[in-house]
Amino acid sequence: MKPSFSIICFRISLLFLCIFSFLTGFSQENTNVIESYATYSKLPREIAYVHLNKSIYIKGECIGFSAYILDKNTKKPSSITTNLYCTVSNKDRSIVKSQMIKVNNGYAVGTFDVNEDFTSGDYKFMAYTNWMKNFDEQNIFVESIKIIDPETDNIIKSETIENNLDAQFLPEGGHLVADIQNTIGIVVKNTEGFGVPQITGEILDNTNTAVSSFKTNDLGIGRVLLTPIIGQSYTAKIEHLGKTFNFNISDIKPRGIALSLTDLGKNVAIKLSTNTSTLSDIKNNTYKLAIHNGNEMKVIDFGFENLDVLKLIKKQDLNPGINIFTVFDKTNKPLLERLYFNHDKVNIRSVNNPKVSKDFDSLKVSFSVNQLSANTKHNMSVSVLHSDTKSYGSHQNIASYTLLQPYVNGYIENGAYYFQNIDRKKKYELDNLLITQGWSSYDWNTIFNKPPTNTFVFENGIGFQANINSKKSNQFLMFALRESKGDVFVVGDSEKSFIKTGLFPSDNEKLNIGEINSKGKMDEPNLYIQFSPSKIPEYINSYKVLKPNSIPYTVATQIQPFASSILDGTQELDEVLIEAKREETRMEQLERRAAGTLDFFDDRKRRSNRTLAQYLSRKGFVTSDYGGILTITVRNPLTPNNTTPVVYLNGSLLSDFGFLATFDMNSVDYIEINKSGVGEGMRGGAGVIKLWTDPNIQFRSQYGENYKDYEFPLTFSKAKTFYTPKYNFYKSQFFKEYGVVGWKPKVVLDTDGIARFQVFDTSNDYIKIFVEGIDNDGNFIIDEKIITVN
Repeated sequence: MKPSFSIICFRISLLFLCIFSFLTGFSQENTNVIESYATYSKLPREIAYVHLNKSIYIKGECIGFSAYILDKNTKKPSSITTNLYCTVSNKDRSIVKSQMIKVNNGYAVGTFDVNEDFTSGDYKFMAYTNWMKNFDEQNIFVESIKIIDPETDNIIKSETIENNLDAQFLPEGGHLVADIQNTIGIVVKNTEGFGVPQITGEILDNTNTAVSSFKTNDLGIGRVLLTPIIGQSYTAKIEHLGKTFNFNISDIKPRGIALSLTDLGKNVAIKLSTNTSTLSDIKNNTYKLAIHNGNEMKVIDFGFENLDVLKLIKKQDLNPGINIFTVFDKTNKPLLERLYFNHDKVNIRSVNNPKVSKDFDSLKVSFSVNQLSANTKHNMSVSVLHSDTKSYGSHQNIASYTLLQPYVNGYIENGAYYFQNIDRKKKYELDNLLITQGWSSYDWNTIFNKPPTNTFVFENGIGFQANINSKKSNQFLMFALRESKGDVFVVGDSEKSFIKTGLFPSDNEKLNIGEINSKGKMDEPNLYIQFSPSKIPEYINSYKVLKPNSIPYTVATQIQPFASSILDGTQELDEVLIEAKREETRMEQLERRAAGTLDFFDDRKRRSNRTLAQYLSRKGFVTSDYGGILTITVRNPLTPNNTTPVVYLNGSLLSDFGFLATFDMNSVDYIEINKSGVGEGMRGGAGVIKLWTDPNIQFRSQYGENYKDYEFPLTFSKAKTFYTPKYNFYKSQFFKEYGVVGWKPKVVLDTDGIARFQVFDTSNDYIKIFVEGIDNDGNFIIDEKIITVN
């Protein structure tokens, strides 16, 4: 539809009236507002988001999750955070499950077993860091999940909701002023707090005459224009399911200022209006229009010469994502506030060409991602469910929770809707939502008077202080952990303690410390160890959340027992179900997971292989360490023009072998040799060598084993293999609506730019994938796709 002549004239007049004020209006003299805001926003913020594999769980299943920690300002993965706390709590706020997981470059994965600790009911999943406790804004992740215990609830059926509506009529900017055309945001909800779709109504004056009408969208949100007149009263009338509801529109102010925002494409127009009874009193006053996003602020001075003040702002001068417009009077008192979302420079990648093929009892799934190359670092997580699932009811995705939720008061229903398949309609509906939000999560009383302090420290692993009760020497040796190097502490004669930070113990690891005596051997030390953190910190602030998205039920669903679940003693290891627990030795576990042949070292083998070159030559490689430089080649590579094998040291790919000429074989734990290069693509044509060391071997050999164990009160939980229950029936209604096909927490594109993974073939015709992720440039990856299984 072409714009009308009046709209065109309005836009031209806006450009004519506003362009000069925009170019000259940004002020740096409003020190009270600007300096207070700068102090408030000085400390860096991060946002936690968690992608859950679904929202409704049957007791006996497993909660799989991937956590994303992003810099709140740049919206890029955080490179700083290491300690993330994840909890599941019941309706009484009692924590049922908790764990600390390690974050690497903004990403972490974990699982919770839905075991005997759970009963039927609603629970909250929370994820946060200790640092996030310094801020009132909702930077933590919180989402509602539902647990169903078949022993007490063996049928899932629809709930009857009383026909009782709650409607709110919220003026844009915060004030409904007489004799001014006001935009009013409308929210209509049911007793569960969910928006009621497609509600129609009208606004009546005190003569019962309809002065305006409105209609809500599928989420119960809409807007209406109203010019209230002094002396009149107004009522909103809604008829729903045979029942009439009346809501008073009150608090009409006879004097004041109203705000209206209009999106003009490349620009945003801000209209500030007052009435004649107010203009004479405020004509000589100076006001401020502040624009911020929680990090940066700009301020425009303005005053009223006429009833309307117009400001035109280029979108390129706004922040990507949320922009908060606040109007202050001459005393720096905030009067009005409006949230606006700028879609420019917000990039959301979708999934291209999802495909599936059968391979025995598995499905091979593959897809590419729009505008994402394999060279760009990224992380993705994928939940795979049946296409008819009713169990995936999260209100958020990574974009909505990062770009929208932290900036509003209250919880956004179905925030994910606004960030999938974005078009003009969704942009309009998102703006309607923001009109209804009123004031943002940034409280100006707090900004002016209570800026945050770093009361809660930014944690980096676990640290300890070793208090020395008595000592025989001045040297103490700390053994290495799986992910932390060992250390030697030399203390002065008068020193009573030593400290260590940045340790990453996992699961049942212990801290081993010995005291080096005068003979160069270890004795048990007499120490008192204090660890920090020593427990999962409690997050006191409580945020309201909605239950998982409600999908209308047509019939009751009978819950069927699992053929096997986490409750019956079976385990799933590397996608294979085994029917009994079996204790495996460490060697067996490593060999089962290795692509090549493992060679475990003992003291005899370390003595017989003095250099790495000597060892590898015995294994068929051509080696030379002439001149202190190690070279490794193969005679008959599987790929031409590539005679150098791929070499890893403790999981890290080496680009230079130079220092391996002096590699200490006394620290070798085991070496894996994979001459076929399977798993490394083209670069593995000359084979793969993986070196694994354990510095504690050398410590024990040199100093003996007379050390002392100290138990960590809190350790990092290692990510366990996600357990998919084995179902008795895969064609049943229960499986289609609530069953799990698979969960893949770590999916990345291969060198061909394709994401690939396998799930169990349930012999159904359709599956649905839910993809979420982000790349290191801050571009989101979000999509839902139904895939036909051929």
